Amino acid sequence: MRTASMENFREETLVCPGAVETPVITVDTAGMVREVNAAFESVWGWAAGSSAGLPVSRMVPARLRTAFEIAWSRYRAARKWPLDGQVLRLPILDREGRERLADVCLRPRGPASPGCGWESGVEATVCPAPDGRERLPHPPRPHGLDDWSAFDPAAIIARMDRTLDALPDAAVWVGCDGLITWCSAAFSRLCGLTGLHVVGESIFRLLPLEREGRAVSPEEHPAGRMFCSAIPEVGWPTLYQFRGSGGCRTLQIRGSRFDMAGIPAAGFLILRDVTEQKLADSWIDRDVRIMRLLGAVAAECNQSESGEAVLRSVLEPVCREFGFAAGRVVFFPLDGLGPAAPEHWFYPDPVQHGAFCRDLKVGHSPAAASRVQTVAETLLPSLAAETTPEPESGALRSVFAFPVPAGHRPAAVVELFGTDAPDDPDGLLNFAVQLGAQVGRAFERGASEMRLLLAARQLEDRVEQRTSELARLNEALTREVGERKLAQLAASAATLRCHTLFRSISDVVFSLSGSWRLVLVNPAFTTLTGFKSEAWIGRKALRLVHPEDRRYVAAQILRITRGAETTPFECRILTAGGEFLSVECNVSLLREEDGSAALIGVLRDITARRTAERELHLLHRAVAATSEGICILDPSRSGSPILYANSGFERLTGYPAAGIVGTPFEAVYGQDARPAGVQEILAAMAQGRPCTAEIPACRVNGARYWARLAVTPVLTDLGEMTHYVAVISDITRQKEAEKRENDLISLVSHELRTPLTGMRGLVELLLENEFDSAKRRRFLETILREAERLASLVNDFLDVERLQSGKENFHFNPVQFDLLVRETLVLFEEAYPSHRFVVDCPETPPAVPADGERIRRALSNLLSNAVKFSPAGGLVRVSIERQAERVVVGVHDQGIGIPEEALPKLFVKFFRVDSPESRKAGGTGLGLSIVKEIVQAHGGSVWVYSVKNRGSSFYFSIPVARAVSPPPSSPADSPAPRP
Repeated sequence: MRTASMENFREETLVCPGAVETPVITVDTAGMVREVNAAFESVWGWAAGSSAGLPVSRMVPARLRTAFEIAWSRYRAARKWPLDGQVLRLPILDREGRERLADVCLRPRGPASPGCGWESGVEATVCPAPDGRERLPHPPRPHGLDDWSAFDPAAIIARMDRTLDALPDAAVWVGCDGLITWCSAAFSRLCGLTGLHVVGESIFRLLPLEREGRAVSPEEHPAGRMFCSAIPEVGWPTLYQFRGSGGCRTLQIRGSRFDMAGIPAAGFLILRDVTEQKLADSWIDRDVRIMRLLGAVAAECNQSESGEAVLRSVLEPVCREFGFAAGRVVFFPLDGLGPAAPEHWFYPDPVQHGAFCRDLKVGHSPAAASRVQTVAETLLPSLAAETTPEPESGALRSVFAFPVPAGHRPAAVVELFGTDAPDDPDGLLNFAVQLGAQVGRAFERGASEMRLLLAARQLEDRVEQRTSELARLNEALTREVGERKLAQLAASAATLRCHTLFRSISDVVFSLSGSWRLVLVNPAFTTLTGFKSEAWIGRKALRLVHPEDRRYVAAQILRITRGAETTPFECRILTAGGEFLSVECNVSLLREEDGSAALIGVLRDITARRTAERELHLLHRAVAATSEGICILDPSRSGSPILYANSGFERLTGYPAAGIVGTPFEAVYGQDARPAGVQEILAAMAQGRPCTAEIPACRVNGARYWARLAVTPVLTDLGEMTHYVAVISDITRQKEAEKRENDLISLVSHELRTPLTGMRGLVELLLENEFDSAKRRRFLETILREAERLASLVNDFLDVERLQSGKENFHFNPVQFDLLVRETLVLFEEAYPSHRFVVDCPETPPAVPADGERIRRALSNLLSNAVKFSPAGGLVRVSIERQAERVVVGVHDQGIGIPEEALPKLFVKFFRVDSPESRKAGGTGLGLSIVKEIVQAHGGSVWVYSVKNRGSSFYFSIPVARAVSPPPSSPADSPAPRP
């Protein structure tokens, strides 16, 4: 390529010799040929018709085509040609594909003005180069080519093959697109491939580099830097790591870039393998550091008092020097020198130290230390090198352990933990031998000093021990003399105290000889029995015992004389007044100085205690037998727990008397509610005053009942409260009676007042006004009906009372039930034409002894209820059948039915189902109770079946043969209630 400033060239006008016209080609901005003139077609053979629309790069040799296209695209992006008007020397292909040199001058189309763009394309004069100037007279420069014709990779590669293959450094030629165009044999060996497989491959794929443990990006790659940097050379200092088939290698790379027309065209890299050199340097540096470390260990051994201190101080430098992540020193006790020192750890992160010891995945340190101790003469460089199947990244996978010998046994074991096996095990082994020898001598020196110190201390201890023994003997002798004097004084004082105690004690103290005769008694004997002690000394002691108890007392004394354990026993003794007292006797065996046996005993009067126990037992039985629930509470503890509960409490609440001890007081009334009465009792207990309240309580099975709870504090003689006594009574029936009484009063008031009010109003109207005879008759008939209703109500009350009190007289005669039922239904069909009545009687029942009017009354009450609670047009069916020795009558309706929860109370006096239908129907609640009393007076029973909104069936049975007395009511006779 030729420019205006090129050396060895002169300025000249580019005119082809022998040509009338200069060859010119026009190219657009996309690099496509638009037209050529006749001179261009004549010189280069490219016809105007065939070349139009052809890329201009097709006229450039293939070896230059990529660089030419890159240069063209860059100039097009810049929209100007930097070498405007300058002459370039460029090889051009003619139409036949022959390569010829040409001098090319490019100018933009349009007005020629400075900085004018080339949006309309360029015009290029392409003249063949003069003869004798087909090659440049000088070699290529490192910073660029003066002539693109000189850029011949084949020729350059031929020269490189001859010069660079003999060098140990690897060389490679790289195009501007990063593809390898040539490489030396050393480069092929470095990549592990032959030259044929290298050429044409990307330099970045075949030569991936790392720097300081990080992958180098294409921009940081020497080839990338060479092409991208403004400076076309890269130097040696940077070290790169390349991991190829031959392992990890350390490389120094130097390169130069070749530019053409300001465009990077190719680059040349030289790679020098410095792996062995760096390894040798690192080994030399490590040897120097190890020698310095051993020197520091030697100095530490001279200055420290023990080998333990040396190992503690050098553990961290050793770990850091050889690349171990952690280390530990395990010390062993030396003979006769006391226990071993505690182990010492080096771990960079103290917070994670515990987790490291717990999760260690190699052979555990105590096992490693014990193995080294067992084979103390051998240093094991890889004692516990164990790895997990797939260890986590950074996990410790090996341990290097070696002993520190002191004499003939190890004084310590050093363990070094690492992520991989040591890089230089031999060097580490040599260091371990030297370190163990130096520190071992420090252990031996410390052991010798310790033995001398122990010997001196033992001698001092023996002298001190002997001196102490002599002092103790002297002190013991002095103390014995003083103790004897004190013992004499104490014996005299003890004799005096025992004599005083013997005479003043309230219990009878006596002594018996071997033949069980009284030898000695204290004055309490006379106080208890009334006998003078002198009269009984020397007499048989059993003569004082009640005749019935003598055999038992003799057996107890004989058992004690034979060496059995002393236990108190009870008996009765004689008094001077001829009475017998209950006493507790406690006898012990004594041995006299001559070896003979003697007995000493104590008698205690327990008559008052026995009386109190009997009274307490009587009181306990009385409390247990009472029907009221009684419990004792402890107010000093939280919740006032129950200390005692009688059987009445168990029957009332359902809690077992023994199991409720310790249960809080709230168990008495239930834990799910605290009504006003309970609050009042708790407030009274907090103030220490008695209180009585009626509260709703709950049994252990969940059943509710009304209880009267009376709580009274228990006071001492000083007025201090110690406990509470709670008495609970079941007042459910009383509450129900009160409710029934209130209901009765309300009902009587309402039922009696209603007809009286109507009668009074009509009478007042008759008195105050003049009415015709028809209206007066209607008023009088209404008064008559109300009077009859009032009489019926009073009769119901009287009948119930007479039936319940047993004052009603019954006249029993044979009654044909089917006839009685039909007669009764005739009356109801006339009175209630809106209802239908049928009789279901498959067979004629036998005559039954009964009071026909009373049975008719009971049947009428059941029919009246069936009509009252059935809809208009409803069917009322009466069934009659014989079952065994009874006639069963049933009244069935299609009414509203009865709730299940109301069935148990249906036949109770004054009970009515609380519902809108029941209140609308009215009634006193006496009809069904009258039915029950009448049927039970005949020895029969009454029951009911009902389903809500599906009707009810009432039954009563009368025995065919009249019973002597009516059977008692049972749950089957008192089924679910009805209004």
